[in-house]
Amino acid sequence: MEFIITKCPFHLILMSKIPVKKFEKLYFTYPNTVTVICTKVNNKVFLMPAVWQIPLSYNPPLFGVLISPERFTFKKLQLASDFSLNFFTFEYADLIAKLGSCSGKYINKVKEFNIKLSSPLAINSPLLKEAYVSIECVKKRIIKCGDHFLFIGEAKKIWHDPDCFDNGILNIEKAQPLLYLGNMMFTTTINSCKKCARYKKY
Repeated sequence: MEFIITKCPFHLILMSKIPVKKFEKLYFTYPNTVTVICTKVNNKVFLMPAVWQIPLSYNPPLFGVLISPERFTFKKLQLASDFSLNFFTFEYADLIAKLGSCSGKYINKVKEFNIKLSSPLAINSPLLKEAYVSIECVKKRIIKCGDHFLFIGEAKKIWHDPDCFDNGILNIEKAQPLLYLGNMMFTTTINSCKKCARYKKY
């Protein structure tokens, strides 16, 4: 077999990059979709936005979310038997920024931010009513991954707003998904970018 080598400008692209000295936040792979984890323990509801989340399997339908043990919600997820994953549109960027920059250890986020909840069918943890997609997950496994833990849940019910989808595909003209860039910067699939303030009341 003969290989033909042709001139290619790729080396110019590679040479324009420089190595990263410290990569603590891993923002270089962003933007990522934001989900809000909701779990219920001892009749109390706890909420936390998470960016490191991913579908893991079609059959069974598994979803994973990575949580740092430093987070208050981490302890609640350890105790809970289930959780819901809730996805929001870009218009909720300010709300998600507030949810992510304060701790449920000190305040009741549901009351503080007037979060509307919906009743689940298959789990104990509620759903967030204003999300365009909500997934009811039964906790199946916890795996340590470096300084984070991967919580794996099996989806028992998936809810969606049919007005946001065309044949199962998100219509980004009707619903612009919330994406996180890092450092409290949010964006979406359409040319919009918004810098959000942290919640500093507590």
